[in-house]
Amino acid sequence: MLRPLSGFLFTSVAALAATVSPTFDESVKPLLTGTCVACHNDKNSSGGLSVSGFLTPGSIASKRDGWELIVRKVRAGEMPPKGMTAPPAQVEAMLKHLDGEFARIDRNTKPDPGRLTAHRLNRTEYSNTVRDLLGVSFQADEEFPADDSAYGFDNVGDVLTVSPTLMQKYLSAAEQIASRAVGADPLPKPGVVVKKDRLRRLEATTVQMKDRIEYDADYIIRVNLVGHRGAKDKPVNLQISVDGKPIKTVEVPVQISAVNQQGGATQRSSWEQKVFLPAGDHVFRSEFLNDEEGKALPREARLNTNRNIYPDAIEIAGPFPSAEQHPSQKKVLICDPAVGVTCVNRILSSLTRKAYRRPVTAADVSPLLGIFNKAKTSGYNPAQSLQFSIAAMLVSPNFLFRIEKDPKPGTVAQVSDLELASRLSYFLWSSMPDDELLRLAEQNR
Repeated sequence: MLRPLSGFLFTSVAALAATVSPTFDESVKPLLTGTCVACHNDKNSSGGLSVSGFLTPGSIASKRDGWELIVRKVRAGEMPPKGMTAPPAQVEAMLKHLDGEFARIDRNTKPDPGRLTAHRLNRTEYSNTVRDLLGVSFQADEEFPADDSAYGFDNVGDVLTVSPTLMQKYLSAAEQIASRAVGADPLPKPGVVVKKDRLRRLEATTVQMKDRIEYDADYIIRVNLVGHRGAKDKPVNLQISVDGKPIKTVEVPVQISAVNQQGGATQRSSWEQKVFLPAGDHVFRSEFLNDEEGKALPREARLNTNRNIYPDAIEIAGPFPSAEQHPSQKKVLICDPAVGVTCVNRILSSLTRKAYRRPVTAADVSPLLGIFNKAKTSGYNPAQSLQFSIAAMLVSPNFLFRIEKDPKPGTVAQVSDLELASRLSYFLWSSMPDDELLRLAEQNR
């Protein structure tokens, strides 16, 4: 009666044993101690590797990098080296055991996304953010030191440091940008600039000049024409443009006046247009449109004042105070700061929300209001006082850095919608989130 039961027990134990995975000592250690130890020991650690630290099961987790290197070498056929052999069954058993242990360890290990370094805005991101925030065109690539780069990219947070020189540049730029955004500082006395040495004649009737404007203000662009054509020639269409955008197109007669004809003087005329220009480099151009008669003249006659009319100079007069708010002021001054602190608080709350790329609290705005009040007490007018507050905002770490808060120790948390919005906007257009993206992020959508 016992013999059938004993047979059943024997069969069950054998089947159970077949399902139990071989141990480390059975699958891995034989190859290490029988083959690898000859070259990789404490006295002769070939390749800088000794297997003495890999002889326990716990080493698979504690020396994971080393084990992954061993597996790669064995699978690639680099180990054992030529001239040495290892039983194929031992090699297969070791690889199978290690693959299983790697998978088991990975399943039981809590994910660690690591920490994200506070990401300083690089020069491109800084310029774009200032433009979108305040409507001010600022060329950070000309004003700031070159950004550090890694792997060919200049937007890697780990290497974007802040040197003392850069910090000084930030302070200077913040004052300049705030002044341009609000426009409360008095302009210098207007003058006239004539730089014939910078004038390039592209054609007989087309000239172009590049110049730098120092102040956001109105300027008069004046084109001086010289010469004349025949009494029966048709008028020409003069176009004056700035940065490729026409600011004035006018029909100009080409005949000489009776006074100049009688006195033998050269025919001269001037045409001008007042236009708002932001500080920075600009291209000024004057040309005759569809001037077929001018093109038909012989080459030697095209700059002859008795046979042709053509632009001789471009003058720039200014700066003059703008009659209307310029684009930056319209973007920043959503109300008049002279009305009182309620308006100033509204302006600063709106700007800091966009500049810091998140909802702001009284704790964020209160220091900036304090700066405004201190400047006003010192004798500055409300608009000038506001400039000090905006300058302080532009040197705040909340503006200069994209900072993502770490989760509580030992926990893993999702990137917040606001943090994701900044990641997305700076990845796609290298600037702050636009109004719609920021609004959606605040709604956790």
